Amino acid sequence: MDPSTAIHLYYIIREAVFNAARHGRPDKIEIHLLTEERRLRLEINDDGCGFSDESTRKGIGLHTMKYRAKAIGANLIIDSREGHGTCILLEGEM
Repeated sequence: MDPSTAIHLYYIIREAVFNAARHGRPDKIEIHLLTEERRLRLEINDDGCGFSDESTRKGIGLHTMKYRAKAIGANLIIDSREGHGTCILLEGEM
């Protein structure tokens, strides 16, 4: 893996875990990283309280994660519903 890609992945994971721990109050956070040939898939799930789109507009954490995903040519999907936790999915080519 390219060192620049690895650094961006590290900071995306860090931001997702810190956000979940700080705001979501989860019992469990799971991180799955899969690389096959030139494909990359990162999934971060938590069973916390989730969030609404309106509650995240003031923070820059999610915006920074999206920027980092774009910088490595990956697609970032954030799926969160209040009361149901959060799933962050990143997929792309290495």
